Amino acid sequence: SLVRIKGSRTSDSLQVIAIHSSLLQRKVPVSEIIDTASVEFILLEMTDESLVGDLSTMGTVKVRDEKFYIKDEQQQAIVVFSEKGKYLGKLNAMGRGPEEYHQILDFDVARNEIAILDYSRVLFYDAESFEFLRSKLLYDFMASRILADSLYYYFHASNTGTVKTSLIVCDTAMKIRTALMESGYE
Repeated sequence: SLVRIKGSRTSDSLQVIAIHSSLLQRKVPVSEIIDTASVEFILLEMTDESLVGDLSTMGTVKVRDEKFYIKDEQQQAIVVFSEKGKYLGKLNAMGRGPEEYHQILDFDVARNEIAILDYSRVLFYDAESFEFLRSKLLYDFMASRILADSLYYYFHASNTGTVKTSLIVCDTAMKIRTALMESGYE
């Protein structure tokens, strides 16, 4: 299950609750585990397709456009649920082809696109159909995190390549617009 602070619609308000197996062996009121007055429980629809790997290794959960996008670390996939927990689909394009990612380092969703950060490139997929749209190489930096909004992509970059910064802002064509927080390299 996902737990969200009541009334909130942001990823910051979400928590995944992993319940220790010893608690599953007896009936325990939820109120012993969490303050139920301030949270909303969202039971995710479980089908053979919607299963997310071990919840203790479940990755990032993002809320965008009234949907939950969950990174499944084991399957290297993005599983999508409605705000009510209904399974909507899965982006599972791991492989070695030009339209496939090797690993999901990070992801974000904006402009009806899922942006997958995969080592030195970003792959873009339609957020509804999960069809491949395009990929862009990151020539000047290696990134470990990606955030997106309606105009820009924000990367937390490693200090490698020609750009020696910690935060890089790119436009939708992946052209560097701003490099912030210089690290003191010459």
